[in-house]
Amino acid sequence: MNHIRNVIAAMAIFLSQAIGLAWAGGLESPGDIDIVRIRSTDGQLFLYLVLDESVSSEGSLSDLRRKLQAYRYYASSGQAFRNDPTANAKLPARFVVLLKNSLSEQDLQNVGKVQEEFARRGQRIEAVPDAKFEEHLKSNE
Repeated sequence: MNHIRNVIAAMAIFLSQAIGLAWAGGLESPGDIDIVRIRSTDGQLFLYLVLDESVSSEGSLSDLRRKLQAYRYYASSGQAFRNDPTANAKLPARFVVLLKNSLSEQDLQNVGKVQEEFARRGQRIEAVPDAKFEEHLKSNE
């Protein structure tokens, strides 16, 4: 079942990229989790935010923070584990930002700032470039 989810997630990203559609969640939908994956070997929960829009303005940067805070709440409240009992609540949820190719250097720097802010509060946010996403999925099956 997890393998099927991985394939569907990867295909959805590929298709949206191929036909030029924006990802359905986006920063405008802070309550939506873009991609949820559970590693089959140990039940590790992964929450992915697909970042395909600029975060160069303060407003969009605030939207990114708000969405990541919603992800953190979804996991820390236990709701993520109640929604999918195959997720292992004994392991911390992992938060991953998928960086689409269209992002500018300024956008990448701003994502780095947000990562540092969350790290100071004890929450690691991983950033994975689009070109490495498939490899990331495979290494966390």
